[in-house]
Amino acid sequence: MEVGRVAKQELRIISASGILGYGFPEASLARGMERKPDVIGCDAGSTDAGPYYLGSGTAFVSRASCKRDTELLLKAAREAEIPLLLGSAGGAGGEAGLQFLVDIVKEIADENGLHFKLAMIHAEQDKGYLKAKLRQGKITSMGAFPELTEKDIDDAEHIVGVMGVEPYIKALDMGAEVIVAGRSTDTAIFAAVPIRYGFDPGLAWHAGKILECGAFSAEPAVAGDCILVTMRKDHFLVEPMNPKLRHTTLSVAAHALYENPSPYHIYEPGGMLDLTDAKYEQYDERTVKVSGSKFVRAPKYCVKLESAAKVGYRTIAIMGTRDPILIGQIDNYLGTVRNTVREKVLDAFKGKVTDSDYILNFRV
Repeated sequence: MEVGRVAKQELRIISASGILGYGFPEASLARGMERKPDVIGCDAGSTDAGPYYLGSGTAFVSRASCKRDTELLLKAAREAEIPLLLGSAGGAGGEAGLQFLVDIVKEIADENGLHFKLAMIHAEQDKGYLKAKLRQGKITSMGAFPELTEKDIDDAEHIVGVMGVEPYIKALDMGAEVIVAGRSTDTAIFAAVPIRYGFDPGLAWHAGKILECGAFSAEPAVAGDCILVTMRKDHFLVEPMNPKLRHTTLSVAAHALYENPSPYHIYEPGGMLDLTDAKYEQYDERTVKVSGSKFVRAPKYCVKLESAAKVGYRTIAIMGTRDPILIGQIDNYLGTVRNTVREKVLDAFKGKVTDSDYILNFRV
């Protein structure tokens, strides 16, 4: 912990929702604010919606829904004089998504007479910079993908670097009261503040993993609701702000399986969250106590690159049938359809477009 930061024995973090724009009950946020939190965070992005939004530079939530959530969070944070951290702006976290959310924040500030120090953290990468790094051997495959080429970089519409906690911490050190960041790991949004104040990084990253999905770690699982994490020296507590929900040892432990190939080893920029010795205890009827999480620092700090390249245009056609004869020979029928499409395309484009130029998929 840097000099000048007042040590905290306890730190309270609110997560508003699994995705900014997916909504949350105002009453849940109000209950959370009654607990005097030190910071509010909300993840605004995901790769779940596919590469289209990064490639097109558009948001996958409506502006109206995003503004609704942001306005409630911004007004609550400023009234309490605590930081608000929003990451992966616009869904994909590219420059267009960052500007999309910053415009909303400024509009809300103007309409409500709010004044604060705003930090924008850019994640979109310059292609020339990446080509230079590639030639220096500084960009390597994550293992499941082919090695990056300069052509891949040229073909990409947009490329973002997935940031960790460091840019958030730097912005807070510079006095930022509201942070709107480009693409980052979902967990970094929430792990940054406890790490900044010297809390155990293993506990901070684990808490961040739970916080980033809103109340999805509760029973019943509801991403669009608020939860509160209370960080302490050797453990943290997690509880939902909606009285209709509860956290259980099973629901919290099971969340480590979500979006991860291993429930024990979760990789983040700069290291790995190791949950091998994590312990989950029922603290009260609706609250779970978590301890034993560790963060193993990597020998080399790596930043994941995400990009999207235009490959064409997509049409979806939906067909239904109740004919038992057709259903009984559906595979043969679809083979006939594929051959018919191939012949029609060759004819229509006079042989200039072949079946290697398009993809035809059937979902039965």
